[in-house]
Amino acid sequence: MVFIFGFTTSRHDSLRETAWLDGLRGVAAFLVMVYPPYGAPKTSPWEFWRLPYLRIIWCSGHTQVGIFFVLSGFVLSWSSLSSIREGRHEKFSLSLSSSVFRRWMRLFVPCFLIGILSLVQFYAGLIDLPMTRQNTFLAQLIDYIWESERFANPFQLERTGFDVFHKYNNTMWTMPVEWAGSLAVFLVLLMVSRIRSYTKRTIILVTIPAYCCLSAKWNYWLFTTGIFLADYVKQAGGFEQLSDRMSRHSRNFWILILLLGGWLGGIPQQRDWYERPGYEWTDKLIPKNWKDIEGGSRFLWCWSGIMIIWGSSHFATIRHFFERPSCRYLGKISFMLYLTHRMIGTIVGYWIRKQFANALGTPYISPEKPDVELMVIRGVFLNVFVYLVDWACMLPLALALANWSTILVDEPSVRFAKWVDDIFVSGGTLDPEPRAA
Repeated sequence: MVFIFGFTTSRHDSLRETAWLDGLRGVAAFLVMVYPPYGAPKTSPWEFWRLPYLRIIWCSGHTQVGIFFVLSGFVLSWSSLSSIREGRHEKFSLSLSSSVFRRWMRLFVPCFLIGILSLVQFYAGLIDLPMTRQNTFLAQLIDYIWESERFANPFQLERTGFDVFHKYNNTMWTMPVEWAGSLAVFLVLLMVSRIRSYTKRTIILVTIPAYCCLSAKWNYWLFTTGIFLADYVKQAGGFEQLSDRMSRHSRNFWILILLLGGWLGGIPQQRDWYERPGYEWTDKLIPKNWKDIEGGSRFLWCWSGIMIIWGSSHFATIRHFFERPSCRYLGKISFMLYLTHRMIGTIVGYWIRKQFANALGTPYISPEKPDVELMVIRGVFLNVFVYLVDWACMLPLALALANWSTILVDEPSVRFAKWVDDIFVSGGTLDPEPRAA
């Protein structure tokens, strides 16, 4: 178990104050993994998984991305805000410069290495991608390198349409968005670094995400909201103090925020070919300038991610849940679990679903798309059975792949970024691994 899956976390581990955020990130990555990129065209009364809150398990992948981005803004600013609040400007500048220097490597070096797996899968014919397969592996590798250079261009911050995707691995689309959001966090921190007053700093930290929301800059909205939340928790004295100071009315308020955030988290994306019973009316809540962003649903998913994190921050019971060893284990492998989960799904999962659909499904043709024939599995028992068998086969493979990718790719990438930082700043040696005397 330990060798294959890397499960070494324990309830006796010494935990940081923000350890629960690692667990939350891990659960969010897990929910992205189980989020099916498809939907049923028609709704039946027995489909209990379409109910609010239950939908979070099957239908909240987009909301979890929002949680990722708020958490990134929070974590990137947590240490720097301590230095700002204490007036330790030299420590702040050293910390911020190190973060800026290493951030690009932290995001894109693992993507380049993981993408090679997709390259091999594509060239071997295990997966199909909308591009030409080259005659030789060397030619395919050169094409991959050029695509990776385009994808990781640090100066292309505003991307539209398919510019955000890596053509060998679409799952990586959040990395350029993460990079742009990270730069926004660093810039805002630099902007408020001289402001010691919490009230004055709050004016800035509220105005910026509010402007981003109104102008439909959803990634900047989420990242800068993370800064605001981090400063809010710092001002309260920490998460425990935040919980202890709640009155009965404020407790009820944050419970309501959590419930609303959970309900919004299950809103399905607008598509022409399947129904969204009980959710169509939410389209009226979407501002006009958000309509072109995934049909406007991204606006509601962003609110869901913000509400879930802000609400959870106030309740010790929720924080303790995410501090459980299983959640922290998912947090440890969360980056690689996110980047690699479709590699299992597109090979093993697709084959399993195809066999079940052929054996148990019935043909269905949507009036909106008469040229597309779908195989629909009907009945609550068969749907649950197929889903559970599918994941019983895929989950161990996905966890094992994420664990070994963490060991062989993610952790060395972190050490590599730190080594490069030391070379240019501290005058270290060019040998990334110290040698014994």
